[in-house]
Amino acid sequence: MIEIVLPISQLSSAMAAGALLVGLIVILPLLLSLPVERYPEINAFVLNRMDKLMPACTGIAILSGGFIAAATESRVAQVMFGAGALMLAGVFAVSLIKIAPINVLVQRIDIRNPRPDWQQLRQRWRNWHYVRVGCGQVGALLYCLAPAAAG
Repeated sequence: MIEIVLPISQLSSAMAAGALLVGLIVILPLLLSLPVERYPEINAFVLNRMDKLMPACTGIAILSGGFIAAATESRVAQVMFGAGALMLAGVFAVSLIKIAPINVLVQRIDIRNPRPDWQQLRQRWRNWHYVRVGCGQVGALLYCLAPAAAG
């Protein structure tokens, strides 16, 4: 069964990590360059697409990696898949606890009379996205390296 779940865990974690990198390299610079008049609209456009992809990929990666950590006999693989699943769970935690509330505030911005801290909202989102990207990259990397490390 591990042979079936392994490529699923690696693919789903790589897809989540890749989407997070796209957010960092492409979407973040775009959003930071926008004037307040365009920001809520473009942010909503991006969220409507990424919010469907990211939770599915990340959730599948967490579940499949957790399964492998529990089912394998290799102590190295247990640790690496377990740690990878925890890192990917960190993506969920940061998304739900830190980023989602910022997204709600952004959607409520009155573009005719923006809140004084609207620029700081973007910076806070960026900083938490860095954390999320790091968690996702480490989780995917652990999943991909675990089989070789386990021998």
